[in-house]
Amino acid sequence: MTRSGLARFQVLAVVLVSACSNGQPYVPVDGGQKGGNGSAGRGGTGGVRPDGGTGGVTGGTGGQTSGVAGAGGLGGTTGVAGRGGSVGTAGTGGSTGSAGSVGTAGVSGTAGTTGSAGTTARGGTTGTSGTSGSAGTGGTTPTCTASQHLCGGICADNTATATCGNRCAVCPTPAGGTATCDGTSCGFTCGGATPKQCAAAGICVASTGCCTNIDCPTNAGGQTGTCDSGTHACNYACTGSTKACTSGSTTVCIPTTGCCTNSDCPGNCMSCNTTSHTCVAVTGADDPNGRCAGTCDATGACKAKQGQACTVGGDCITTYCADKICCNSACSGACEYCNGTTPGTCGFVSGAPRTGHPACGGSGMCAGFCDGSKATCKIPGAETSCRPTSCSGGTMTNSAVCNGAGSCPAASTTPCGVYTCNGTASCYTSCSSPSQCVANSICTGASQCVTCPSGQSVCSNACYAVNTDPSHCGTSCRVCAGSTPSCAGGACVCRVKSAGNLLVNPGFNGSIASWNAGGTTVFSTTDVEGCSGSGSLLLTALFDNTSQCITSGITASLGFQFGFVYKATNGTGNNTDLVYCEVSFYSATDCLNGYMGRYSVMVSSDGSSWVPGTISGNVPAGTVALDVHCSGAQGTGYLDQFYFSQANNPGF
Repeated sequence: MTRSGLARFQVLAVVLVSACSNGQPYVPVDGGQKGGNGSAGRGGTGGVRPDGGTGGVTGGTGGQTSGVAGAGGLGGTTGVAGRGGSVGTAGTGGSTGSAGSVGTAGVSGTAGTTGSAGTTARGGTTGTSGTSGSAGTGGTTPTCTASQHLCGGICADNTATATCGNRCAVCPTPAGGTATCDGTSCGFTCGGATPKQCAAAGICVASTGCCTNIDCPTNAGGQTGTCDSGTHACNYACTGSTKACTSGSTTVCIPTTGCCTNSDCPGNCMSCNTTSHTCVAVTGADDPNGRCAGTCDATGACKAKQGQACTVGGDCITTYCADKICCNSACSGACEYCNGTTPGTCGFVSGAPRTGHPACGGSGMCAGFCDGSKATCKIPGAETSCRPTSCSGGTMTNSAVCNGAGSCPAASTTPCGVYTCNGTASCYTSCSSPSQCVANSICTGASQCVTCPSGQSVCSNACYAVNTDPSHCGTSCRVCAGSTPSCAGGACVCRVKSAGNLLVNPGFNGSIASWNAGGTTVFSTTDVEGCSGSGSLLLTALFDNTSQCITSGITASLGFQFGFVYKATNGTGNNTDLVYCEVSFYSATDCLNGYMGRYSVMVSSDGSSWVPGTISGNVPAGTVALDVHCSGAQGTGYLDQFYFSQANNPGF
């Protein structure tokens, strides 16, 4: 139909609807006039009456034959029910047209308006048929195969879930399932974890689930089950002192004190006996509830597994707790350890034993150690040197090896004798200089070290009495001269009396001690040799005197020498200043009794120099004491360097 023809048809339909507003039924009319490919008449509209008019008019008849047999008219559409009216009469099918191309379908008539109020209404009048459609041109509808059907002008597969059946419906997909179309209506299939199909609900559930109460059979306890529409699981109600217990698809009633699953059992190493529904001990296996961090032993007690922490052996399934870990053995050896690279497996260590294991013992180079190959310590023996050869201070210490018991033998030494150490490991056995000899030794021309005699020391590779020798005095081998011509104690000092001089303090070194002073006799710092620290005895007045009694070292009947030096304080040089000295011998030690004779000498001085005075003679037989006595005979003066000697070389 052209756009102008369609417009005219719509105007006619409006006029017809207006004519029906009195509620009278329309008389059906024929379909379109003869012509090429006439369209089918449009269904009439329902009557308009307050009590509901009669149903829509009968569809128009098919188009008339046009020259060549007209195409068969399409059936008129069913009339639309009038508002509030009874069901309209179905329109009759159009008459079969002559053979020809298919005409375009006529436009459906519009519904009649509501009839006005009145008495009991009769059925509405039959609506008039739609006018014939214009002659249609050749049809363009696609031709579908037997496995297809037309949907919206397109051929669709009969089993396509997006365009299922004549309605071209979209088939919904249930959770866990797959949508299907059998060519007529939608369906679905289930699989995977939800293989069971609940057709009425259009869902998939688990194989043990339920769709309706029918799926919940009466259980062994006699309970009737109901299907939970949310969880799709069967619920069973138990009464009295029982409770429900479901295992798989089976639910039974058990005592309220009984267990249904392992988790119902309290404590470690307990499981539920599904036959008796009582809690029993788990033996020789892990705790099914995981409350025991280790495993369950043969008695059902929770024990730590090998490699887990422990305090005592009773904590462990292995019964061994070593190094604070459950071990496969006691692992108590000095060189064993259970918490190493493979915790729980006892192994050997190297170096020092680990904490908590016995020490290897020994000390120093001979201390025991772990070599990583056994449980016990390796103790060094003769293969290990523990002391090298050394030499120090003229003593060589010999080398040593470990004794195999953890220690180094006591040191053994070899003295170098008169030789020194040759470096740090040996002794000299010959010499080329005194430095290769021990202290106070010389190196002889024969390359031998010789130690100096007692009282002597080395000076220029020779032995001397350096404590007394004024030519080699002290460690510096000094030559004593001048005011300190003597050597005493290794130092140059004022003149020291000779060994044969029997008098005490004869040179008056700092005092006149050991002398008996008479009158005004005193000590003076004037010394015959001018030595600081020494002095003389000063006779300050006429007849001043001094004496000393000697009782030791005297040899009777042997010659002697006595002497001194004298200097007047202010003499005239004509012998006017005189000193008188004598030596008296006694047979009694008090130098008073048993007088046996004496020797005397008189010396004068002019005060310009020191004048010696000497006496020589023989000591009388039987002498045990002697007395030296000097006095000022005239004038005053100094006395110094007394001596009484019976030696071969007498003198001060």
